[in-house]
Amino acid sequence: MKYLIRDYIYGWRLENFKENYKNGKLAGMMFLYAFVINVTATGNITMLGYYVPVAIVYLSIFIHPVSLRKMYYVCPLTPHEREKLVRDSYIFRIVMHMLILTFGNIFIMTVTRFSMPVFIYVTINALITSTILPYGNKDGLSAYVIALLVICVVTNSWQFDILQSASYNPVIEQRLLYAIMVFVEFTICIGYARQVRRKIKSAAVYEEVVL
Repeated sequence: MKYLIRDYIYGWRLENFKENYKNGKLAGMMFLYAFVINVTATGNITMLGYYVPVAIVYLSIFIHPVSLRKMYYVCPLTPHEREKLVRDSYIFRIVMHMLILTFGNIFIMTVTRFSMPVFIYVTINALITSTILPYGNKDGLSAYVIALLVICVVTNSWQFDILQSASYNPVIEQRLLYAIMVFVEFTICIGYARQVRRKIKSAAVYEEVVL
């Protein structure tokens, strides 16, 4: 557990932020767009309680690549042991991201109103978002990552709009949103899960990480 916490904290280095700024990752631009549209269109500053945790998680996703620090590749470890280290680190990040996103979801429901269908929906979206990996140029992840991030942000914003509406009669909207989750999100997640398994296995081999 100590090395998981240490490596996660190590990922928040300034060098990682500079590298992702140079790469021009889409996540930051998408968050800025969603934030500006929501605040300027509705004037609802309470949504900061949702978008700030989302911003922190997006930053964490893209500064914590699915790979080990170089010292782990020169240590006398088998590929299986390295793969276990990568998997444990990935699971630890999922837990951290879930805690951050759940805090934001609970905050929004504290200042608006509680709804079990909405809470279940945004919690599932938080889990999906927490599993997202940073994508490269040729790793096959980019389409899945962009699609899942966009869908999660848009549908969560829609759910929070339902909570804040004056006439709270969300039956049709909830059915539509859950249909999107089942038939669109979950379908994308199936293909994405295959890519995650492949990415974790390749991260155990130094040559595949640096190429």
